[in-house]
Amino acid sequence: MGAFRADEVWSFNTVTKSFGEMMAELRGDIHPPLYYWFLFPWVRLFGDSEFALRSLSALFYLASVFALHRWARQALGARAATIAAAVYLTSPLAILASHMARMYSLLSLISILSTQLYWTLFVEGKRSRGRLALFALVNALGTMTHIWFFFVLFAEIGRASCRE
Repeated sequence: MGAFRADEVWSFNTVTKSFGEMMAELRGDIHPPLYYWFLFPWVRLFGDSEFALRSLSALFYLASVFALHRWARQALGARAATIAAAVYLTSPLAILASHMARMYSLLSLISILSTQLYWTLFVEGKRSRGRLALFALVNALGTMTHIWFFFVLFAEIGRASCRE
């Protein structure tokens, strides 16, 4: 298995089981299942090597860079967007998360998308049923990714309650 970290060994052992066995294993874990629902078919398509397992997180990391750039461009302009994306792209913690077969890069991506939608809906006031539904969906996915996502929700709720 190479140089997997302890948590990655758990991810490896969990997603290389049958789907039913994986779900039984996840019921006893503190982490919600969304990342594993992505990793399970990923392993079947690309294999269970160290590179294959970690590449899904790298993909989420790159998607996070693009999502952050898109939001910052919308909110702050092209120059600020490029700076924000470059800072995130070179962030040691984001890079570390992108090298782990764990849910942290997915958590970052969903957090960025949630914050972007919050900004669009409640700061810029561009409300529509479609955006509200997407905001609800992204936040539901966030709660199924990691328990830390609730801090994003608490921040969004806190900011919304301060505005009223």
